[in-house]
Amino acid sequence: MTTLSANTSRVLLGIVGGLTFCWLWKKSRRFYVIYKIPPFPVKPWPIVGNFFMLWGNLRDIMKGWRQEVGDIYSLDLVGDLHILVNDF
Repeated sequence: MTTLSANTSRVLLGIVGGLTFCWLWKKSRRFYVIYKIPPFPVKPWPIVGNFFMLWGNLRDIMKGWRQEVGDIYSLDLVGDLHILVNDF
């Protein structure tokens, strides 16, 4: 019975990790241009979208985005599209 060496294990782990990252990134990226959705206040990051941009005082953040792009805008939260409507 043979065992894998430490270098071989690291290479396999790196390949599996890289393929998983690429799969998650591709899955989270959508071609929003063809959907004709409201604009994003800031460009979403790969995989996590706008999730980490919501830290802090949420009311002030959303007020700033409302002044920047208008009453209706989109957020990408970990691959899920959310459309926010203000002044309802």
